[in-house]
Amino acid sequence: MICFKPYFWNSSIDSLENIDGIVFRKNGTTIRTQPSIKVSDLDSLGDYAYDLLRAGLYTEERSHSGPMPSGTLFADWLVSHGCPIGCEFCTSPNMHGKSIRAFSPERVRKQAQAIKKQGFSRVNVEDDQFLMIPRKSLTAMIDELGKQGLEWEVDAGVYYPLVPKNQAVFEMAAANGLKRLYLPMEHPSANIMHA
Repeated sequence: MICFKPYFWNSSIDSLENIDGIVFRKNGTTIRTQPSIKVSDLDSLGDYAYDLLRAGLYTEERSHSGPMPSGTLFADWLVSHGCPIGCEFCTSPNMHGKSIRAFSPERVRKQAQAIKKQGFSRVNVEDDQFLMIPRKSLTAMIDELGKQGLEWEVDAGVYYPLVPKNQAVFEMAAANGLKRLYLPMEHPSANIMHA
């Protein structure tokens, strides 16, 4: 659901083979392009193309994160990339790297404003590790979601050992529209998790 504008406006990309870091099938053959470069400065990326989405299409019955109030128009959002935990069943470190990088607080605020302007009423925060988002960007996200009057939930990772140390974060989040938080029962070892 989240797209970056450069892929839509870059006329030099004439085929999928010219996009780094993807795998696709063509005429029954699996094609893997060369690995993409891990971007360290997320602000160097184009803006998310929320203006290409029609909020009315993203309603509660299409949510992958469980029941929502009737009439909810939701957008998925992430402000960071990367996860240092290294769960053996997860593809995130391969896709986004093990170091966490985030949009600057200014870009985070701008993105939340764009989500609201597009007509969405709820946000699914999809960051790999919510509590590991750099604090200034995390605080900007929570504060701006509250200012925009958006309800939101954390639908991705919350590393449980960090929960007791972050009481103030959860109190701020609850005061700024957080409606639901998932605490997945995961362990970095699939053998332990499935024992």
